[in-house]
Amino acid sequence: MRTLIKKTEQAFTSNYSDISIPKNNFFTWYISGIPFEESDFEFCKIGLVGYPHTIKNTNGTEIQIDAESHTRMLRDQSHVVSTIFDFIPHFPEDNNDFTEFRNTDDMMITAFTTTQDTVSSVYKDILNFSKVYNIGPSEEDEQKIQNMKNKLVTTYQQENLATGEMETKTKPSPLMEQYIEKMRQYMDAVDNYSNLLTSAATATGNDPEAIKMITGFKSKKNMYEQKLKLAEQEWITMGYKNEVEGIYAYLDQVNRNSMLLYKKDLIAKFDEGKISSSEDQFFYYTTLNPPNLTETDWPSFMFNDGDYDGYYSETMNSWNIPDDISLGIYSQGLDFGSKINIYNNQKFASLNLTFEFRPVTIERRWFDAGFFAMRGWNLGDVWNNNWTEPISDGQTKPSGRLIAYPTTAIFVRNITLSLEEAESLYKYMDDCSKANQSIRWGPILLGGPYSRLGVKRNFQYFIEDGKIKIPGIQLIAAINKLSPKSPDPDPNFDPKEFV
Repeated sequence: MRTLIKKTEQAFTSNYSDISIPKNNFFTWYISGIPFEESDFEFCKIGLVGYPHTIKNTNGTEIQIDAESHTRMLRDQSHVVSTIFDFIPHFPEDNNDFTEFRNTDDMMITAFTTTQDTVSSVYKDILNFSKVYNIGPSEEDEQKIQNMKNKLVTTYQQENLATGEMETKTKPSPLMEQYIEKMRQYMDAVDNYSNLLTSAATATGNDPEAIKMITGFKSKKNMYEQKLKLAEQEWITMGYKNEVEGIYAYLDQVNRNSMLLYKKDLIAKFDEGKISSSEDQFFYYTTLNPPNLTETDWPSFMFNDGDYDGYYSETMNSWNIPDDISLGIYSQGLDFGSKINIYNNQKFASLNLTFEFRPVTIERRWFDAGFFAMRGWNLGDVWNNNWTEPISDGQTKPSGRLIAYPTTAIFVRNITLSLEEAESLYKYMDDCSKANQSIRWGPILLGGPYSRLGVKRNFQYFIEDGKIKIPGIQLIAAINKLSPKSPDPDPNFDPKEFV
């Protein structure tokens, strides 16, 4: 199995130019494949808003699905995928013999283990408890900003009738009032022209009203276009359009230079990513790209006895796979914590394995890892009082709360396993199937029952012509990206300027 893992890792990273693995990436192999049906990825293609339609169940009976039910299904699909990829990879401790880390140019490989934290929870803490360097404008820029603002608004004093005190109020300046008036006139011209187009486009048949609309469009089109152009010219010349929008552009550019506004935007995107499942469980929306992954090209992979000698001698660079992780064939019941039964005869006269695989990108629109590499921020006292570790210390074998995060998922399907003299294995699988147990081989799920959102499913396999065939889709690995040293504030920044 270790030889197989080595070859598959090379296959996964050599077939796609966009999946070339730099030094700051590494593999995580799932202890057993996570099964999926094609319909589980529907939300990736159409989003989270359902529509009424008809489907057929396994018996061929048509079932009507209303929009509300379909929406709940899409949200639940998203909940499953988002939760699976919200993990933070965990590295074994150095005091275990099997975790020796060798820093070479090969891919780093770990078995799936995770911390108690999630990517979304730690990222939330980062946004809540970080401080950013606030670079204020110079005195000259401040004066320029104030002068521009004065062109847009006028201040005046007005008595508060309740208290009798004078209060400072603002209103649009004469320049701004003219801008607003000419903009309104232009928008009216746009509406009139749009209404004319819409009326003509929707007129059908020989109805007198329809003929009137089409005739009116032909006769009035040029006039309405001239009115529209004139309104725009008056907005520019008499409404100070370019001047006002130039002021807005300058003020926007000044604001964009502020890390405070940048962080505010990160928080807004993060909050927008929070949604709920049909059971009112909150999660942060994650999807996969390409969205139609089951319809795209899936390269083929083949492994046989001849590969063993070539790959066995190669070093698998590691925060290594623990020896107590089973890489052989075993079975387990559907319930968590149920007894594991190991197939004792793990030797076969011959082995041939083929499958199709597809790497897909994990997309979290609420997550901006680029923030980690910026030098204009640091962690505040609340973080330091609650956690002793940074996000990542950036070391060769890093330590921290978010030292890495999954960026690519590896799915496989159409697995065919050919073994000679494997009659005892086939009997073992048959016995497991009758006992309602799933059968697993290292990171590959060979078949058996599983549960998804409280619904029992069966991951099917077939034994045909002496071969085990597993057509279904399963997730077997993830590629993770290491976080840089973070935070890593510029030493030239005054700590007092972080807010």
